[in-house]
Amino acid sequence: MSDLKYDAAKLPLGRLSKATITRGFQALKDLAVLLDDPKVSAKYDMNHNDATEHFSNIYYSIIPHAFGRTRPPVIRLAELLKKELELLESLWDMKDATLIMKPKDQDAKQVNPLDRQFRSLGLQEMTPLCSKSSEFGELKNYLLCTQGPTHNLDFKVEEIFRIERKGEKQRFASGNFSSTDGNRRLLWHGSRCTNFAGILSRGLRIAPPEAPVSGYMFGKGIYLADMSSKSANYCCSYISNGTALLLLCEAELGNPMQALTTASYSAGDDAASKGFLSTWGRGLIGPRAWKDANCVNV
Repeated sequence: MSDLKYDAAKLPLGRLSKATITRGFQALKDLAVLLDDPKVSAKYDMNHNDATEHFSNIYYSIIPHAFGRTRPPVIRLAELLKKELELLESLWDMKDATLIMKPKDQDAKQVNPLDRQFRSLGLQEMTPLCSKSSEFGELKNYLLCTQGPTHNLDFKVEEIFRIERKGEKQRFASGNFSSTDGNRRLLWHGSRCTNFAGILSRGLRIAPPEAPVSGYMFGKGIYLADMSSKSANYCCSYISNGTALLLLCEAELGNPMQALTTASYSAGDDAASKGFLSTWGRGLIGPRAWKDANCVNV
């Protein structure tokens, strides 16, 4: 977490509680209100600069950072706010990882640590694909063919795993969206390696109510991409010796989708009010055709 400036020496992950992370989200939400409307500062009998510094200090007092001799930056820009949101989301997933790594008393000596940690993920299936299989070839080709020309990445596929979380198919089948006109797509999701224990054990999650909506381009939701390199950039492979973990998710998008070409913090609420399941943020470049989820055995 050093690249995100988190001070694990002051507050180790083992002592960090989710209640503390939630308080951090709330502090950023208060800051987001100030950034969206500087006039709110008057409510606190402060000018805008003093108010943002005050609430930045509150945030740093909740979530310790390691800036060395440098003064902590005042969070006055949306870019800084978004970076701190990324830190809190990573801490949330890493907290799940610490719980998985921690042995239960009865298992400490009886079960191999790797077996215990894998079981703690609670997966229905995690099967490595044969590199000579048609499924492996189809997915590898999809990865390479959805690489954006402006993304400076060089993919090398090491392993592909077929993964299913327990109960996920049943929850999908019982959901209201399962009866809509089918528009299932295989879409990418990238995240830091340190986040994957939380993702695999708990699933992809929407930001909590305490998080500021302005920190997300299209509001709170699960973000997926049709360009593999777009998602790969979120993996931050430079901190893990060039190795990244990338998810290819089966997603039901609904038909039609809400299509936008500019950011909208209210996109989620707007889509729901129109009966849409998803928002499509249309970029300048995209694949010639999306891969339907029925094309491979997933």
